[in-house]
Amino acid sequence: EHIVRGAARPPGHPEDEDGYEEPVRSKVMQDAADKARERREAALVLQKKNKARQEAKEQKAKVKADTFREDRDLIAALTEELGRKPTAAEMTGAREAAMIRKLEEELGHPPTEAEIVLRRDQELRKRLAAKNGGEPSAAELATAREDYLRDKLELELGRPPNEEEMAAENERVMVVTLVATLGREPTDEEVAAAREVAIQDRLRGRLGRPPTDAEADRVREMAINAYIKARNGGREPTEAELEAARSVARRERLKMKLGRDPTDAELFALAKKEMKLRLKAIKARAPPEELAREAAREA
Repeated sequence: EHIVRGAARPPGHPEDEDGYEEPVRSKVMQDAADKARERREAALVLQKKNKARQEAKEQKAKVKADTFREDRDLIAALTEELGRKPTAAEMTGAREAAMIRKLEEELGHPPTEAEIVLRRDQELRKRLAAKNGGEPSAAELATAREDYLRDKLELELGRPPNEEEMAAENERVMVVTLVATLGREPTDEEVAAAREVAIQDRLRGRLGRPPTDAEADRVREMAINAYIKARNGGREPTEAELEAARSVARRERLKMKLGRDPTDAELFALAKKEMKLRLKAIKARAPPEELAREAAREA
């Protein structure tokens, strides 16, 4: 009889007390209010994200339109000046001159080479972002940087630069960038590490795949030769200087790959591998006396 609702209940039964159902009702209402608040907050967050995404999209479109408009204006001005459509090298030269003028106005003094190099990278990144609709990869930036330098050299030399000239310019700009970044002259180890990253990025961007050991070694040899030649004031490097630079480069490459200092055995194995790659490359294009000299060195 105590189970049937409405029947007499023992004295002191909870339902006889005032406010028995209030805690239950309050909890249900509170849960509903919390869920409603969470839904409102989620809707606000989503709204903010959508707004930010739309603003970013509009900003990208604006940058792209501004970049293309600047290009059209530049082409029109050069066409009028030259009486013909400008070449890629002439476009690059005009952009460089305009960038330097703008930089000088901002700084209030003629910019240093380091300031020019850093601003050039900013402009290249901006142009690539406008073209691709997103932040460029390291390989894309490295390829664009090399193309820019090639056009710049072509304008200065009056002809397309050869591989050795490009290697020297890439190496020079890399060292200038390191000086600007570090605030001091870089060590040989820092140059070797930066060179390796730059070589991998450039070749990956140019080839559309990671370079083979032979491809990377060929570019690395030219870069090392250019670095030592610049350091010597134009004098060709000796074999001892080249080997010392190769040794530093090998250590830095292995350190980057392994995440630790390489052992002597690992360094020796890499040196032997590099020697075989160089000898194979020389056999493909060198005269007999060069082959004999390299064979003697390998022995």
